[in-house]
Amino acid sequence: MAVLLVLIQWILLGYGSTVPLSGEWSVTDGDITVEFNLTSGGTDVYSVLKNSGLIDDPLRGYGDTELRYISHKNWTFSHRFQVHYPAVTETVVLELREVDTFCCVHLNGKFLTCTDNSFIHVNIPITSALRYGWNSLQLAFRSTPLMAKVAYKKLSPDPPLPECWPDIFKGECRINAVRTTQASFGWDWGPAFPIQGFWKLPQLRFSNVRIGDGLRFFPVMSGSSWKAFVSVEILDDGGDRRNSNIYCVYLKLGGGLMSTWAKRCFFAENGERNVWMELPLVSNTTVRPWWPNGVHSGPHLYSLKVKLRSHDEGPMIDHKSYWVGFRQMELVQDDVMIDSEAYGKTFFFRINGVSLFIKGSNWIPSSLFPGHRQSGFHGVSSPPTQAELLRSAARAGIQMLRVWGGGRYESQRFYNHAGRLGIMVWQDMMFACSMYEKPPKGEQDSAEQEIRWQVRRLHHHPAVVVWATNNEVEVAAAQRWYGPKVNKAEYRRRFLDSIAPIMVENERPPTTNTGYVPRKVLLSSPSNADASTDTDGIDFNPQDPLSGDVHFYSYYADLWDECSYPVSRFTSEYGIMSLPSPLAWLRSFDNNSQHDDWMVRGRLMMHRLHKIDGIDIVERLVREKFGEPRTSFTSQESYTLWAYLTQLYQAIAYKTYINLLERHQCTISGSALSSDCGGQQKGQGRSMGHLYWQLNDVWAALTWSTIDAVGQWKIAHYLAIRGTASSRHPIGRIIVSRVKGQILVTWVPPVNPIVEKRIRLRVVCAPIQSFRLAPVVIFETEDSSPWSPDRCPFEVVKFNVTWLLLKCPFGVLSTSIDNGQVQINDTALLRTPKEMAPLWPKTAGYVEVKSVKRVKSAPSTVPRPPFQYRQVFEVTLRAESPNLFIWLVIDPYENIDGWFSDNAFNMLFHNEFKLFYFVKSRTLIPEKNLRKSIAIYTLASI
Repeated sequence: MAVLLVLIQWILLGYGSTVPLSGEWSVTDGDITVEFNLTSGGTDVYSVLKNSGLIDDPLRGYGDTELRYISHKNWTFSHRFQVHYPAVTETVVLELREVDTFCCVHLNGKFLTCTDNSFIHVNIPITSALRYGWNSLQLAFRSTPLMAKVAYKKLSPDPPLPECWPDIFKGECRINAVRTTQASFGWDWGPAFPIQGFWKLPQLRFSNVRIGDGLRFFPVMSGSSWKAFVSVEILDDGGDRRNSNIYCVYLKLGGGLMSTWAKRCFFAENGERNVWMELPLVSNTTVRPWWPNGVHSGPHLYSLKVKLRSHDEGPMIDHKSYWVGFRQMELVQDDVMIDSEAYGKTFFFRINGVSLFIKGSNWIPSSLFPGHRQSGFHGVSSPPTQAELLRSAARAGIQMLRVWGGGRYESQRFYNHAGRLGIMVWQDMMFACSMYEKPPKGEQDSAEQEIRWQVRRLHHHPAVVVWATNNEVEVAAAQRWYGPKVNKAEYRRRFLDSIAPIMVENERPPTTNTGYVPRKVLLSSPSNADASTDTDGIDFNPQDPLSGDVHFYSYYADLWDECSYPVSRFTSEYGIMSLPSPLAWLRSFDNNSQHDDWMVRGRLMMHRLHKIDGIDIVERLVREKFGEPRTSFTSQESYTLWAYLTQLYQAIAYKTYINLLERHQCTISGSALSSDCGGQQKGQGRSMGHLYWQLNDVWAALTWSTIDAVGQWKIAHYLAIRGTASSRHPIGRIIVSRVKGQILVTWVPPVNPIVEKRIRLRVVCAPIQSFRLAPVVIFETEDSSPWSPDRCPFEVVKFNVTWLLLKCPFGVLSTSIDNGQVQINDTALLRTPKEMAPLWPKTAGYVEVKSVKRVKSAPSTVPRPPFQYRQVFEVTLRAESPNLFIWLVIDPYENIDGWFSDNAFNMLFHNEFKLFYFVKSRTLIPEKNLRKSIAIYTLASI
């Protein structure tokens, strides 16, 4: 039976239970009505219409604009459920979670409330409106773009800018008047899809007292021991108290840390209360700290169970489980001193007493549709799940993701998964790039409710390490993005005087003597953080490289040149665009595919181009480094070649900047910054991290991502980002940098302590004419102790480029470092690919698939894919001569979701190379079909 039988579920679950409103739903705009079944999660109008066959996949073709009419209509979701005695006599609450956005709620024709903020949960007492038997719930939505126009008119006579995004976004206007996903009205990397729907399934709760969402966990490190304090949020709506005015909260940590349940009882009172207690940890039990990905013992989580009873040992009213971790996080901002004078402040993360150089990326929403979020639209190949994206990040050595302020606060599942993987989260509040107003005094400010609830909801996650009130709002005002008039007082009212204090208050424990080190609340990103001097919160230059974090983008500089980049304390955004994989691009075609869809300047690509002059930029950058690409036989081959070239340019650009920052962890310009580029501001250096823009995509287009919309890793994810993961090995890694006519070879020590072994470093010139030619040794050294005892990068050797090219005319430098058990290799180019083109032998570029063999499993030493795989193939390649950046692509028309264990690799010293291909699908793929579907691109074949 599709309807909800509340009576049966209430009896089974008991007092205090929740019942999801699953089953049959309908949605209508007055002209059409669609019935559908909803079992879990959320949904939206686009997803319902797509899954019912009334529209095509909105992410295919021109769906963002052709289907825009859907968002300009008003839609009503309806659901019927049945309630019998005794459930109808209880205190019943309707819980609406993340309703997006303008929605009025009716039960049995009775108006209950209206919502205007998609980032909060709304709890509505419905006992008086509930009927014995059948009940009818209506969620009547209003068009978000049209309501945004209404809301914008209600703002001050001088409303916040911008009113509209650039026309190239093909978006909607006045997003800064609406508390919804800011990117849902369009962005430079994605489409506009203003939705109507809900991100989580509504549910009924049969209880007047319950555990709220705001459990806060306060671990305290004292030497080698730990303490833990907990604040449990209890919500009380009044009503029937079951003959008891006393309630008790019980808590217990798993992992043997507590021998008994901790208990705290209290008298009932209407409203919200926070029950505070210290957890009695077993004294002789060792607590395993939570560490980031690749650091020491890695992440470790403990289960924390919470129970609420009506009195001591009385009936259970509510219970919840959480995952928590023991870690102490500090964002260190000390004065940087040169000759007794301060030059800005440091900006680095110290976890459990260990200072870390952070490697990371930025996270955008994995989907703009609630109904598309978990498994894709019916009948369409699914996008990567959040778990797959997070595993992809962890595989590449990423330690931090910044949940960007133009997206959404993510689900508990997201933060739990990040915690298990050791991925730290820099959490923005959801304000981005626009100016915003705070409502006049006396009017309801749902944003303040949003911030209070979100900080409490996320507080217990060890992965969350820093908060920021907004993304790029300060720098937009400081740099006059929207004109000369800046309302600094309004910025102060919204962020400095309102949101930031709420975040600070809810981050800290209710008492001051615990020893807990609170997370830092940053006013904006980028910002000068503690070095900010403006009383309204808008510094003259929020991009000062001497303090705080920096966002850096340049589309006209040489991004393979270190001197094009700032040596910042911490760069939390930087990047360049590249094309998606052929598989992702093919899946973006609609049923009316045109002849020019495979052309990089075709109508579809230009429609999805939201960056002004984006194609011109990447074509110019590619031609500067690679020359004019060869003419291809088909437009599909031409597209694949351009995807290869733009992705390779992006990869080397990212690697260049990562190397620069990591090399300058301990050095300061004007004191000991070696081989600086000149013209740098005194005091630059002490660089302690980077977060490239961006990890993931929501659709196939020219974007900054390293994982495209169907989960395919771009070259940057394989090459540049994976390369930095080698610093987790016990021997560290080698960086080869070209700066002002010099080649610098720098050793970066590992994060974890080095086991004393003899470490050998070797630099050779790799011949590209034949595998039979021996490499020319340029430099070789062996030492029984680390070169840098203070864990700072150490410049091992320096060469003059002119001299080196005499020794190495082909310009391919290969480095290796090993200790007899582990060997780390890297390759650097002394010439651009364009300069190398005439030097390749005639046999270069000829790489063939020697064999493809189905195997039961890959060896344990082979990395595993980020998804659950059902088929594995061993692929062996053979080359006639050395080749660089060999990229394997499966014919997209085979429609295979797969992953190569390695890609964009080099074959310099051996003529055969073995790797593995993992496939998601159970549908059997013949070996010969897979072999024929593999296309191979190399630097010599472009």
